[in-house]
Amino acid sequence: MSSTTIDVSSPGIESGRKPLSARFRWAAPALPLLLFTIALLWPLCRGRALYWGDILFYFEPMAAFAKSHLERGHLPLWNPYVLCGQPFLGNPQMGIFYPTTLLSVFTPVWLALSLNTLLHVFLCGAFCFLYLRRWTVHRTSAVAGALVYMGSSCLIGRLQFPPMIQSAPYLPLLLYFLDLCIDRPRPQFRLGLTVTVALLVFAAHAQMAYMTLICGIVYGLMRLWSMVGRRKDSEGRREFWRQVRVMTGAGILGVFITAIQTLPAIQLTKASTREALTPTLANRFVFQPQQLLTLFDPHFFGHPASADYWGSGNAWEPAIFVGWLPLVLIGYAVARCSRERLVRFWTLFGLVGIWLSLGIAGGLYWLAFFAVPGVSNFHDPARFLFFATFAFAVLSAVGIDALRERTVWCNRRVCQYAMIGIAVPLVWYGQEWNPTTTVEALQAGVRSETVAYGRAKTERLYLPDHSLYWRRFVTDGYGDYGAADPRTIRTLRETLIPNLPMGQGIAMAAGYEPVPISAVAGIDGLARSAFRRGEPNTDNLLSLMQIGVVALPAFQHTFDPGLALPGQTALPGRVSQFQVVGVPPAKAWLVRSARHIEGKMRVSAVMTAPGFDPRREAIVTGPGAVTIADTGGVRGTVTLLDLSETMARMRANAGPKPAYLVYSSTAYPGWKGRIDGKMVQLIRTDGAFLGLPIPPGKHEVAFEYRPGAYRLGGFLSLAATCLCIATCVKIALERPRRGNRYDNRTRSQGDEEWDELGEELTDNA
Repeated sequence: MSSTTIDVSSPGIESGRKPLSARFRWAAPALPLLLFTIALLWPLCRGRALYWGDILFYFEPMAAFAKSHLERGHLPLWNPYVLCGQPFLGNPQMGIFYPTTLLSVFTPVWLALSLNTLLHVFLCGAFCFLYLRRWTVHRTSAVAGALVYMGSSCLIGRLQFPPMIQSAPYLPLLLYFLDLCIDRPRPQFRLGLTVTVALLVFAAHAQMAYMTLICGIVYGLMRLWSMVGRRKDSEGRREFWRQVRVMTGAGILGVFITAIQTLPAIQLTKASTREALTPTLANRFVFQPQQLLTLFDPHFFGHPASADYWGSGNAWEPAIFVGWLPLVLIGYAVARCSRERLVRFWTLFGLVGIWLSLGIAGGLYWLAFFAVPGVSNFHDPARFLFFATFAFAVLSAVGIDALRERTVWCNRRVCQYAMIGIAVPLVWYGQEWNPTTTVEALQAGVRSETVAYGRAKTERLYLPDHSLYWRRFVTDGYGDYGAADPRTIRTLRETLIPNLPMGQGIAMAAGYEPVPISAVAGIDGLARSAFRRGEPNTDNLLSLMQIGVVALPAFQHTFDPGLALPGQTALPGRVSQFQVVGVPPAKAWLVRSARHIEGKMRVSAVMTAPGFDPRREAIVTGPGAVTIADTGGVRGTVTLLDLSETMARMRANAGPKPAYLVYSSTAYPGWKGRIDGKMVQLIRTDGAFLGLPIPPGKHEVAFEYRPGAYRLGGFLSLAATCLCIATCVKIALERPRRGNRYDNRTRSQGDEEWDELGEELTDNA
């Protein structure tokens, strides 16, 4: 163990004050990281905005929806604008409790997304530096590795996915606190580990959080085993398991802090199509062996910015370029420092990441899909390149550190030139990944006369063939970003591609949702299939989803008698509007007959039968299902009194006989029903919607969304947060008082395991 004694005779120490240059020395590495962030994202610093891909179709409308609720002082619980209604709180990509979400309350949505991106790219470098500084002799080496990580195409190519870039900084920070907990076990470091896990989960990308925690678990076990696990005595084994329990407890506490978000997310996942993923379905975007060539020639397969990408899938999922100089440094680290556990671990971990990214063809992913819990809930094996990218950053830092210790010519100035050699190619290539546009072009909306706004509040818009436009603007965009001028973006918005109509308060029966509720997604599939085939039950399915307007590409024609073309065709050259005939202006109606059927296949068979009419008969399923015989007579009336995102009040007149009320909103746990103020059980109706039996006469009926998972999660999060606050208070009270912060003392640099890399390099030099 080595130590350094601080000389009390140094200037500024005698007086109890630290020299000015030394006081700000800790901040010196932040300057190159900040300048590199600005260079990478210069268009955002100039006031331009990201617009291409998911950030426009999904995250911008969702952020605007959250902003509208947060400005009014309450949480967005339910999103009625997509797929007949979906949970918003619990959506695993909506980090409503993540700290930077508040940016949208005080700034426009586009600016909040830009600031969020700039902040987290910088944090990727800052936290990576913190971790690498503990394993390198020189600061410049840690800064160089941080530049590799934050500028890698694996991260910069994914800026259109804000939750992914929000999650990326917490891998190095997690490893940093794991090292501190192992080498210097103190309560404040365990608390730092807890907060890191909480922020990682709140960042709202479940797959990135999962991969980060897997990496942390493997890394922590490796470190503990190398320190105490190999000891043959019982004391070593007890210490190993004690450390495992302590750090596991810290991580679990972090997860409990996020219970207000994770419990609703788990509930949604179980009700979504993710539960039915197979290895083939999950094997969507993979890394192919020939794409290793992009390590040396990043344009080997072309690029969407130059409209010549010809590789498989899209360009950003298999992106692995980290520059050319890091490849040399990595090779040097592996060749000359292979005896170091740090080098061996990250070399092996990087290779495993590349192997997993090959998908089913590589074999290891297929095995992990069935053997490792959690892998089967995610698709896109290429995202395991995240492991390889971070391994490249660590090995680059070790390589430049080894060069400086082993050679005479590699001094501080040479290392500074090396940082420039790392940064320039990454800035050059990073500028291509994320096309930007002006704020005026981004805010170019659809003309007000293009949508039947009068019907949008009580009925829904449907795009049964939106895939035609989706293919042009999104799928083809894998090879061509297209223009960023106002006319192009306006044209894009006027296609009404999901989820763009959300910004105008228009509800959609379809929509883009990565984690959709499987039941309503199935109804959407039935309606889409029936529409394309021209089946006679198409109008019934459209009526069931309360679709009042069908929008088709302008070049596509339909001869469905249930669709009426209004006097003026909306959006000439983009889409044509058709009004659905016979849809009552309300999202609820009464029927006289309710038939009890169980099983998804049986329900689908009945609903697609030509004789099924959802305005006359309801199919009830699950607990509380009741059968009502058709007694004939007048159907009954429903008058809508009040309607909001999470509540609907209506007056139902069933007449002299019982009836059944159908409410065209997605059935999901958390919806509560009341008749005349008394709580009643809601029943899954017509496969995916809400319903309940109505006694004879007039009644006031209310549907309200009050999710129990949110309330339970809130209690758990509050308890865990209070425990963390109590720990902070305890640490502050137990900290010994010091008369002089800079008195004569020694600064330990760690144990033998901690100093292994530095001592080995020094001895060899």
